[in-house]
Amino acid sequence: MTLRNKLISSFSAILIFTVILGGFSIYQLNNVNLKSTELAVNWMPSIESILYLNMLTSDYRLTEFEHVLSTDDTEMKNAEEKGKMVMKNISHIRGRYDSLISSDDEQRLYDRFSELWNEYKLYHDELMEISKKNQFEAAMNHLRKSQEKFDEFSKILMELVQMNSESGKKASESGDVQYSFSRNFLIITLLVIIAAGIALALFITGSIIKQLGRDPEEVVQMVEKIGNGKIFAKFKVKKSGENESSIYRIMEKMTEKLQDVVTNIREVSDSVANASIKLSESVKNLSDGTNEQAASTEEISASMEELVSTVQQN
Repeated sequence: MTLRNKLISSFSAILIFTVILGGFSIYQLNNVNLKSTELAVNWMPSIESILYLNMLTSDYRLTEFEHVLSTDDTEMKNAEEKGKMVMKNISHIRGRYDSLISSDDEQRLYDRFSELWNEYKLYHDELMEISKKNQFEAAMNHLRKSQEKFDEFSKILMELVQMNSESGKKASESGDVQYSFSRNFLIITLLVIIAAGIALALFITGSIIKQLGRDPEEVVQMVEKIGNGKIFAKFKVKKSGENESSIYRIMEKMTEKLQDVVTNIREVSDSVANASIKLSESVKNLSDGTNEQAASTEEISASMEELVSTVQQN
């Protein structure tokens, strides 16, 4: 595999791990957010509504006592107006709570409350008729009869509070579990990515060093020396298991070839120089012989001239 492909594969693997980790983190954060939203939007408002409804039903019963204890029409009318206002608030809270019911068990409990509440309102209407007639003892007896219904639906309201509280606790615990799982998963994944990154870095670095044969700085220094003509620079001793086809070793072989060429050129140059010297000596000797022969030729020529002159005179 080429260095380019190794780098692309390594960085692609790291990128894929990062994308997966990011996607999982977003997914888990969304789940935790859903649990917190469920607490804020469903369970807490449900508990608040039920507790408020329980308080309003108690206020409603108090208006009944006020009405029974009233001694004139004005006090009775004030108690009746308070009762109507409380009833209006009860209807409003019940309408809000209806949309917050999230399970069949909760719906069954609430339906039972509705049945008891409707029965209680019938007791209330009967009580108002008795109280308006200022029949105190009869009214008190009627209040004692309705107490059972009041206690029963109040108990159901508390059960609804407990049910929503437990559901909210479960949602919180589920959110805690998802948070713990997400945190542990992220930590483990980060450690895996870090380990993978270190392993890939060591692998790529080792691959580069294997191809270069030595540390890049050493290779650059040697290239600069050779480039500056220092072909007789000494290479470091080969390590055990070192790649023979590394750039460093190839440069070593190349310089050895260059050294052989330069040595041969020097030997040839020395041979040519020696031959030139010998040739120069031969030329000199030949020149000296030529000069001597020319002198001899002149002497012979002079002798011939003298002989010719003597012959002519005789």
